[in-house]
Amino acid sequence: MVNDMTTDTSAEVQQAEFRPNYRIKCQNCGQVPTVDVYVNGKLETRTELCGVCTWGEAACIDPEEW
Repeated sequence: MVNDMTTDTSAEVQQAEFRPNYRIKCQNCGQVPTVDVYVNGKLETRTELCGVCTWGEAACIDPEEW
């Protein structure tokens, strides 16, 4: 069987930027700030999770560690 799937290598790689949101509390633990994800300067996703709940590392309570 031949795999006809092709990979588009012309797509531009976009870097995500993680910014703290101090207005929304974490849906899991109630802490702030939560993580907002920006791509090309536009808000892509509000995780509504703090850094610790997003990445599972205690050090991620500090946005400087994101």
